[in-house]
Amino acid sequence: MLDSFKRNDTLKLAQDPRYWLLALAGGLMFFHLALTDQTGDMKSFSICLIFWGAIASMVWDKKETLKFRTTLSASLFATTLLLLAFWKILQISSGGIFVQAVPLIFGFSLALLASSWQGLGQYHKELLAFAVLALPGERFLAGNIESLIQSITGYSFTMLTAATSTFGLSLIGMKPLLTDGVYINLSRSIVRVHEGCSGAGIIDFLLRLSFLFLIIFTTTRLGKWLAPVIAIALGFLVNSFRVAVMAYLINNFNTETFDYWHVGSGSQIFGAIGVILFGLICFPFITSESAQSAAESPGEHGT
Repeated sequence: MLDSFKRNDTLKLAQDPRYWLLALAGGLMFFHLALTDQTGDMKSFSICLIFWGAIASMVWDKKETLKFRTTLSASLFATTLLLLAFWKILQISSGGIFVQAVPLIFGFSLALLASSWQGLGQYHKELLAFAVLALPGERFLAGNIESLIQSITGYSFTMLTAATSTFGLSLIGMKPLLTDGVYINLSRSIVRVHEGCSGAGIIDFLLRLSFLFLIIFTTTRLGKWLAPVIAIALGFLVNSFRVAVMAYLINNFNTETFDYWHVGSGSQIFGAIGVILFGLICFPFITSESAQSAAESPGEHGT
């Protein structure tokens, strides 16, 4: 009798389309993470892992209120979209813009399969997060900001990074001299800050994270404006600190430690520092939806 009940429960689970959708979503997530991992780009893999985890958490939190309704047209469209995406993936040999856009395609297809066209609004936050992740290139956001800053000040991120790192080194008594905007002259070495060390990568990383933060959490009005600004400032300062450390190591001929912090696994620690600092600084901006509504609505006063 007990075995019969177990078989019936298993059959009911197998017939529930929600469990098939959950399995499909998990498979697509792991497939994309594996695809990103193959590119060898740890920054891209890290941001994809964070976004997938956050989006999965958002869907799980509201699973009881989601309305599941499928239609033939939506299912056919979603299935065709997934097949075309896999066909395109087979045609590429490395990462690129399409690999970044794949999660948005997967997410949109899953939403259609789960709730059809009429139910897409239930997933507007998740789809918006996927859209942020799909923005082209790891320096897309930072590149546009850098162009704006350079048009106003005449200085690129590379030059600003070199100047800030030089100032930081002077604070510890090293007496560096900055020449031509990018050369840090020290007592026993000259370090050139290349464009790849401008910090655009980590700024873009933290900017995407700030948008995800604003999508997930209800924040104060001030927090909505400050979170992206804090992301840019932190990315720039953390990278400037990194360049200063690299210059210090080179000046002391510590090439083994330099290689570890520059291209080895130690290079990822600076990104982790930026994420932790961003979380600590922006955490106070989080508020409840009721408190946010009360703050934005005019108060009522008796007479």
